[in-house]
Amino acid sequence: MRSEFAKMARDIRIAHGDRLLDTARKMDTKAAVISRMEHGGYEVSDKIVERFIAAYGLENNAVKIRDAASEHNDEVRKNYPTLQELMILTPAAIQQYLAANGWQNQGFDSKHSLRYEHPEKGMIIAPADHTVADYPRISLELLRLLSVHNKGTCRQIYQDILKHDPESTSSQKASYSRVAHDWYVEPEHATDRLLAVEKPFSGAVLDPCCGQGNVLRACDRAGIETVGSDIVDRGIDAHIEDFRAAIPAFKPASIISNPPFNQAETFVKIAIDHTQDRVCLFLRAAFLEGIKRSAWLRETPPARVWHFPDRISCVPGHLLGQKQKHNGTTAYAWVVWERGHCGPYAGYWLPEKTKERSAS
Repeated sequence: MRSEFAKMARDIRIAHGDRLLDTARKMDTKAAVISRMEHGGYEVSDKIVERFIAAYGLENNAVKIRDAASEHNDEVRKNYPTLQELMILTPAAIQQYLAANGWQNQGFDSKHSLRYEHPEKGMIIAPADHTVADYPRISLELLRLLSVHNKGTCRQIYQDILKHDPESTSSQKASYSRVAHDWYVEPEHATDRLLAVEKPFSGAVLDPCCGQGNVLRACDRAGIETVGSDIVDRGIDAHIEDFRAAIPAFKPASIISNPPFNQAETFVKIAIDHTQDRVCLFLRAAFLEGIKRSAWLRETPPARVWHFPDRISCVPGHLLGQKQKHNGTTAYAWVVWERGHCGPYAGYWLPEKTKERSAS
């Protein structure tokens, strides 16, 4: 039972942030916990709720743990800053950002909140006092409107106004923070090395997360017909479309791509259903680990896994062009699903990086 409590507590904290437990004290704890349990599909009873509240010391901390309201919010949360990140923003920074981007202050919406309106984007409720503001409602509204109307905007608040990396700590200063859409750029030689060992591709190859075109250029050098798409316009000749729409629309012969790691499993499921030949994905080697993941991989086994003998450095997209460290610390591999394959996968080493490949 304790592990079940732990899972529910983790879900709540992921959705709403630990800070909420210390700042919002005016709502009914029991009702909030029941609501979260019901939404998560957990069995709800007075006994379980009481044990949950007791187990996490919530008896004297009447908090509002509002569920992440809108139907699309789970998907939004995968691509944009979490509610916990938004709560880190000070009211002054939020208000400064809104004022600088065409939002007009319409005065108090309630005792502790300000209403901002935009001629095109609608209305946002912003906190006036972070110690008593209704953080769940405010954060959801900011997340929904800022993300839907201008993808990546929330992250820009940190970078442009607060100069704050929401995921950095004193022990992580050398690490990259997560970036919008999980846009981490693999070097072109990573694809060159895959194409050197995989059997020839016939038909069009799609990269539905093409970024600035590294995979496409490597394929062009190998004489492979390609088409690219991405959820964001990265300044190359590519279709602007989410991979969920692009893959079924193109129905390519094969896919070669570096998908967002936090959506890789979803990507694989869609890609396998809509390709005729192969799906080759640049993934962290850790993708193959885990009890739940291994169960799924037994049902949907890759044909081959090509491991890199060296460490690959994947640069956050917004840092392209800046001087980077040469060696990464994460193990990557090309994982290849092939139509008609059954049984366990075969593991191989990719060829070592050459000076010629290093330049690409």
